Amino acid sequence: MNPQPLSLTLPQAMERAVSAYQSGQFAEAARFCKAVLNADPRHLDAINMAGALALQAGNAEGALGHFSRATEIAPDFAEAFYNRGVVLSELKRWDEALSAYARAVEIDPRNARVHNNRGN
Repeated sequence: MNPQPLSLTLPQAMERAVSAYQSGQFAEAARFCKAVLNADPRHLDAINMAGALALQAGNAEGALGHFSRATEIAPDFAEAFYNRGVVLSELKRWDEALSAYARAVEIDPRNARVHNNRGN
């Protein structure tokens, strides 16, 4: 599978990135994600996926950079704060992780995953 991501619309490229990610084709997902970010550096779903890809590859610091950027661009994006908390927990930066989870709870108080991770 070697489609030209630049010939796709941004939603199509993002859809392909998600599909590739879900099927475990992480290099392909990264390629489409990069194409989306080249076209729109503030594309939240692509930034969030870039963070997930970095974390999956074992690059916690890189993932943290992506998730932090997402929270700066969209301070009401609960998923980015949750993901930031996950990475900070992995890095054993407990106080910062709790702060990220607390913000995610403020934004989306019904999200059980956030409450669970915050409690842990």
